[in-house]
Amino acid sequence: MKKLSIPGGMLLTGVIALLGACGDDQAIDLVGDTSIDYEIVSQANDFANRSFERTQYSVIVNGVSLTDTYPRKVNEWIYIPLAPVSLALGAVFEWNPDTLEVMLDGFNGRIVFTAGSEDFLLDDEIITMPNKPPVLIDNRIHVPIQFFEDIFGVANIYFENDRIIIY
Repeated sequence: MKKLSIPGGMLLTGVIALLGACGDDQAIDLVGDTSIDYEIVSQANDFANRSFERTQYSVIVNGVSLTDTYPRKVNEWIYIPLAPVSLALGAVFEWNPDTLEVMLDGFNGRIVFTAGSEDFLLDDEIITMPNKPPVLIDNRIHVPIQFFEDIFGVANIYFENDRIIIY
């Protein structure tokens, strides 16, 4: 198995570009001895290289319109950028570009997941969202809107005209 190394401070765009350079039997060693499972890298690479249709929706969280937050249509589901929405909801957001892992501390406990995986760890419980994995688009993790209901525990999400309203 061939491994590639990237300095820890490299921008995520460089990581995404590098993902496209790997063949089917390769893993990437991003920092030190950390390897990423090729299946997850492959899924993240597939999503990162796609062009997802921007929707007409704007996102409003707790009455505040979020700028530079473009929902996308992914496999018939509406996905929104995770970081700005979760931060606006009061969560602590951590992103590890070395492992493509996201950690959130929020209303429902600690949530950990990897881009491209359908499984989420909520405290000590594994929750699966079939056919709706988090995806990497424009160097941002996007999740389906249902993530905020099913995983994050937000009860008030609705569509109004061209807006997605979350509170």
